[in-house]
Amino acid sequence: MKKILIPIPTYGFDPTEVAIPWKLITAKGMEIVFITPEGNKASADNLMLKGKGLGLWKPMLRAGQDAVKAYWEMEKSESFCNPLKYVDAQEEDFDAILLPGGHEKGVKEYLESETLQRLVVKFFDAQKPVAAICHGVVLAARSINPETNKSVIHNYKTTSLLKS
Repeated sequence: MKKILIPIPTYGFDPTEVAIPWKLITAKGMEIVFITPEGNKASADNLMLKGKGLGLWKPMLRAGQDAVKAYWEMEKSESFCNPLKYVDAQEEDFDAILLPGGHEKGVKEYLESETLQRLVVKFFDAQKPVAAICHGVVLAARSINPETNKSVIHNYKTTSLLKS
C-alpha cells in the first residue's frame, strides 16, 4: 500500500486543500499519514469552514460543501487524530508528500519550519513525487538543497498565489 505524507500546521490550513486530497487518495486505497509540529491533532481555518465574517464574499471564499463534508469525515479518521511529529517523519517511510496551504497566520509555523524544509529536500533528492497546493509551493520554494544552495524548485515551473 502506498503511503502519502501530509504535513500540516497546528491550526489554519485550508480544509479544501487537505480534506479533498485526503478523500481522493484514501478512496484509491492509499494510506495518508499526517504530521504536525508537536504531533497534536490539528484543525483547519475556521473562517474557511464556516465563512463567518466574510460578508458578501462568503459563497466565493469559504470552503465548498464537499470540502466541509470531507473535512468532518477526515477529522474523525485515525491518521488525522493521531499525527506524527514533524521531526519523526522520515522520507524513506513514504512514497510521496503533499504540501497543502492555507491563508490563516497559523500556517506560518508550517511554511517556516526548517524541519519540514529539510524533509522536502529529501523527497526531491529521492526523486519521489512532491505535490504542492497554493501556499504549499512556498514551503517547497523555501526548501534549500545544501549541495546547490538553491531551492529544490529552482528550474521548475510552478503556480502559486500572487503577492497581493
